[in-house]
Amino acid sequence: MLAVDAGAELAAAQLLKVRGGKVLGNEYHGFEQLELADAGEAISAFIRDYYAEASLLPREILVSLLPEDTEALEEWLSSLRQGPVSLRAPQRGEKRLLLDMARANLASHMEADLREQRESREQGKAVLEQLAGALGLDRLPFRMECYDISHFQGSQTVASMVVFEHGRPARGDYRRFKIRDIVGPDDFASMAQVIRRRFEAAREGREGFNQVPSLVVVDGGKGQLSAALSQLAELGFDDVSIVSLAKREEEVFVPGKSQPVVLERDDPALKLLQQIRDEAHRFAI
Repeated sequence: MLAVDAGAELAAAQLLKVRGGKVLGNEYHGFEQLELADAGEAISAFIRDYYAEASLLPREILVSLLPEDTEALEEWLSSLRQGPVSLRAPQRGEKRLLLDMARANLASHMEADLREQRESREQGKAVLEQLAGALGLDRLPFRMECYDISHFQGSQTVASMVVFEHGRPARGDYRRFKIRDIVGPDDFASMAQVIRRRFEAAREGREGFNQVPSLVVVDGGKGQLSAALSQLAELGFDDVSIVSLAKREEEVFVPGKSQPVVLERDDPALKLLQQIRDEAHRFAI
């Protein structure tokens, strides 16, 4: 039994595993960053994702709504099972009652999920307000990008780009860059190169790079900050705020100031900068 709902804020699926009229399992699955037109598309996406990894496939899958590609799905599922699999949307009887139970469970779980997401966003907004105030930003950094340079075996250099939206990781937007044509480890030149490549891609409207951050964070000190800032200015992205975070003393440097911005070690704003910096380092390696 599969009930799926796709709303403006959340898409989710409730899966009841039934055999002989008895419920053997009840699973809730929330979708992240879905861009689906309706519940039919959500059902199709879930079936393809879930059953591609399933060890056992049922002969019949009861769904709250038959998707447009039902025939193609049945053919694909049958090939995986090496036997016939059918999709059905029951309108009456015991199977309909079980499906209604799945829908009720789904609605309850989605309500709790949405409440948790909204509370998390409110908490995240409060931290972003603290960060904007501490750094003197003229807008909240709803989209933050952090860049880290890593060296492997003394020769290969890789830059990572990680993205936080509303204070939370947006892992689908993470990127890695192989640094080109730079001899030896040179963090300043490498930082300049990755910033130029990323924002040239934004200026060209390249897919995956067309969202411009409200705040760029670079791992390092004044040198890395200066290298990145010069590229933003050359490419015409002067309105993008930028800071650097130096790991040794966790100092935050901003353009135009010789002394770092001092944030207390337990300041939520500093912890957010540390979180995105540490995530960039983890992703690089």
